[in-house]
Formats: sequence, structure tokens, C-alpha cells
Amino acid sequence: MKSLTPRSTASIVLLLVLGCCFWGHADAVAEVIRDTLEFSEDDLIFSEFEGYDVVSLRGCTHLYAQSKPYLPVMNLKYVIPNNEKLDSLRFSVVESTEVSGRPYLVYPCQPPRLFWAGGSEPAFCPPDSSVYNSSQLWPGYRATLAKQDYIFGFKILSLSLFPVQYLPSDSALYLYTHLEFELYLGNSPQGNWAQPASRRQEDQDECIEIIEKMVENPGKVVIYGPSLKIVPYWEAWSYIIITPDSLKEAFQPLADWYTRCGLRAYVQDLDSIYQNCSGWNQQEKIRNFIKDRYSDDGTRYILLGGDGDLIPPTAWQSARHTPPQYYPVPTDFYYSCLDWTWDPSGNEEYADPDPTMVETQDGGSLIEQMAVDYGPEVFVGRAPVSSSQGASDFVEKILSSYQQNPSTDYNEQKNGLLLGSFCSPWCSGGVAKDSAIFDMPGYSTNYYRLYDDAYDTASLTWWLKNGTIDQYDAVDQLNNGYYTVNHGGHGDFNLIEVKASEVDHDELTITDLDTLSNEGHGFFFSFSCASAALDKSTDSCFARHWLSNDEGGGIA
Repeated sequence: MKSLTPRSTASIVLLLVLGCCFWGHADAVAEVIRDTLEFSEDDLIFSEFEGYDVVSLRGCTHLYAQSKPYLPVMNLKYVIPNNEKLDSLRFSVVESTEVSGRPYLVYPCQPPRLFWAGGSEPAFCPPDSSVYNSSQLWPGYRATLAKQDYIFGFKILSLSLFPVQYLPSDSALYLYTHLEFELYLGNSPQGNWAQPASRRQEDQDECIEIIEKMVENPGKVVIYGPSLKIVPYWEAWSYIIITPDSLKEAFQPLADWYTRCGLRAYVQDLDSIYQNCSGWNQQEKIRNFIKDRYSDDGTRYILLGGDGDLIPPTAWQSARHTPPQYYPVPTDFYYSCLDWTWDPSGNEEYADPDPTMVETQDGGSLIEQMAVDYGPEVFVGRAPVSSSQGASDFVEKILSSYQQNPSTDYNEQKNGLLLGSFCSPWCSGGVAKDSAIFDMPGYSTNYYRLYDDAYDTASLTWWLKNGTIDQYDAVDQLNNGYYTVNHGGHGDFNLIEVKASEVDHDELTITDLDTLSNEGHGFFFSFSCASAALDKSTDSCFARHWLSNDEGGGIA
């Protein structure tokens, strides 16, 4: 049974047994994962918007299918053996009930608000008549397999369940109150997956902690994890700085510092990668170098020491809407997520291909695999510098920060700052931040919260906020110097929103960042659009100003 409370306090009973089913060869025995979910009408949250009913469910996000009913979805992850894959999903017990209060007219899912594409709200997309005039349940299936991929060498199965169903012809909602299901695994041949041969014990412990927080079966993480050799720090190149020859000398003090701290590091000349590594372009050569170091040397951290004109990012053609709209988004994920090709069509455009599909017992489609990898193998950062002096200033700021905060343990660091901006009438940035921090390594409740007004009326909250978010208080708190800052809200190339309600217009801009004088230089996380755009110059990029402020700001 899964309690619909934060995972850190959830009551979970997850039975995993060795199955007697044979898949492929007669001598192959695979795992069966059994799970039970329970939901209650008390967990449903209703609001109204533009004459429609917005339906939410505690512990769930939403199904995004443009012009289709905007309904809750529960995303689950399971660690599975590296040599196995999902063969089938079967529901053994299904109990449901009609939700009281009909008639319901469920809000149609709208396209995402691309604030950085002009700032205006997209035109309202009317309901899809083929669905809203139908006598069939939507979405009609109970589950889909989102993906199966590797994260830090652990194979992760991502499953989406749909506990709420909508019957448009009757204006009725139905809730699955009790679901028992089995995930039947089968043998899987080794694919194009990067696997580590060795790691430091500290790196392996960190990976295990991250995966245990991520999955529903944490007791199996060590058992199902990659087979690798644990080596002392002097046998693992844990940290590599990739940079042009002209900047090597400026970055060397940073590599020396990490090595003295027990994290063996070196500076790698970019030209030698281009000359000695395979690949059809510079990006693929860099990625193949990182993949080799991850597999052979236990590398965990990569710093790209140079701006985009020196070390090119990958222009990922993102197609996430219906009908497809392609947006070239420069990203360094390509260097962090090392599985698959990212270009299965061979047309030099990095985009999601049509996935391979598998059918569920009740007719739902399962996505077997995607050629674009979202699961990281290594941590990748970038120092957006173009000169030796810029690189030296960047290194000096990092070393100064480490000397002020020598510990690498999140719980021993200074308090964190959470900024939750208003996103939509039913989406509180504060709720999103509270949900996100549960999965952070070394999770601590020691945060200062500036949240929007929507947080006050949300049904899914866990703490009282310290204050209502606005531009003045956001700047004031940033000047106090936090080790981590985590923001949720809309953004643009040169700003992020920090507004309390739909009618407010508070923004944190590059001018605000330039005035910061905080002593502690920490990390800034945000899920806003475009605020860390690699293709924007120092004059217009929000993230660059956070890094380039010599008197304040942060180091990442």
C-alpha cells in the first residue's frame, strides 16, 4: 500500500519475488515485481478555471496531451536487474468507484506557456471533440511504461499510472481506489548502454543514495546495481576538466585543489580529443571521450571549461507538443546522458524518435525505449568563459567558496533558500519546490521558503512558508548567502518570475543579480524556461550574471 504523502514518510509495502515464468530460453528465470496502490476520494482536489473542472490528486502530476482532459498521473520508478527488461504489466486486482459530484467538464490540457518566446499566453486550445463527445473512458488505460534507461549504471523502469478516468458522454469521473499489479521482467540483451567498470567507494555510495530516493523498491538498489570494482581514489579519475589548450593553465589550480581534497582530477586538452576520439562532429567526439572515461576510469564529474564558441553544446530539436513544434535548445545533457545515439535517424538533428511500443494487458501502450537518453551517467557543468583571465576569475571564485564552505555534505552546509513563484491558478511554485526537495541527496528540512499565494490555498502542503515571494524579499534573502537556491516558476533569457499571484509582475532580473553582495557563493537551481540559455551572451543571460558577479552570486 502506498500512502499519498511525501515519499520520505510514505508507508510502502512492495513485494518482490523470484518468478517461475520462463522468458526466451527455457533456463531463464526473471523477476516479478508486485505493487499495490490505494487512492481515496479524499485525496482528490478540485478547482474551477474558465468554466472547466481542474482535477488533481495528491501525490500525482498531470497527463499532458494537448486538448485532451487534464487528468492526474502517478509516476513511479523501479530499479531492475541490468540484464532484464519489462515484458508485460498485469493488473490482478482492480477496484474503482464513481466520483461524487457530477456533472464534470474536465479542463482540456493547454500548450506550455513559452515565456521566453514572447511573453504572451498562447491562445486557448478548445477540447478535442473526438474525446469530449466520446462514450469511451479517457485515457482508457491504467498504465504506460514511460521509459527504461540507465542512471549512473542502474537500470530504471519508469511507469505512469492513471488513477482517474473521465467518461465525457456522462460527464462522470471514476477513481481507481485499489490497484494490485505485477511487472513481469524478461531477459534483455546488452544494448548501447555505458557501464562503469570501477568507482571510488564515495562515488558509489552517492549513486546508491540518489537511486534509493528515486525508486519504489530501494531495498533492491544494491542487489540490482552494476557489477563494478571499488578502487581507491588514486586509481580513479573522478573529475576531468575539458578545455582548450589556451585555458589549461588557468584551470590547473582547480584540478590541483580537487586532487588534494581526495577527488583525483586533471585537465584534458580539447584538441587532443578532436584528434584521437571517434565521432562525426566535435560534440560526438567529446561525448565519446567522456563515455570512455566513465566506463574505464570511474569518472563522475566533467567540467566544460569554455563558452559555447569554444566547446559546442548540442542543439537538441525538442518536439513535445501536438502537432509537433520543434525548438532548437542548446544543451549539455548530451555530455551527461551517455546512452543511445540521440540521433537515430542519422540526419544530424537531435530529437525524440518514434518509440518502440509494447501493449499492456488492458490495451494501454507501453513505450519500450527512447533513443534520446534522459538518465545521467556523469555530472556535467560548464564554465562559460572565453579568456584566460575569465577562467582564472572563475576558478578563484570556486576556491574561495570551498574555503568558506569546506564540507560537501548538504546537511552540514548553510540553510537553503526555496523560491516558489505563481505558475498558474492550479499550479503553485511553492508546492513544486516542496515536492522536489524530497528527492535531493542529503535531504534536510533546513530551508527558508518564499512562496506564492497559491501555496496558501493548495491542499498538498507540508510546511508553513516564511514569507510571500516578491522581488524585494528575494533579493534580500539572496544577499544573506545560501549554499543552495532552488526556484520554481516561469522565466526568460534575462529573468525569472518571483510573483505571488496572477496579477503581480515581480521579476528577478540580471540587474538584481549584478547588485548582490552575498559572501557565500552557492548553487542556483531553477526549472524556469531559458534562464540558463547557453546561446545567449553575458549581456542577456540570467545564469551568466549569477556566475560572473565578483562580489556575490554563485558558482553554479
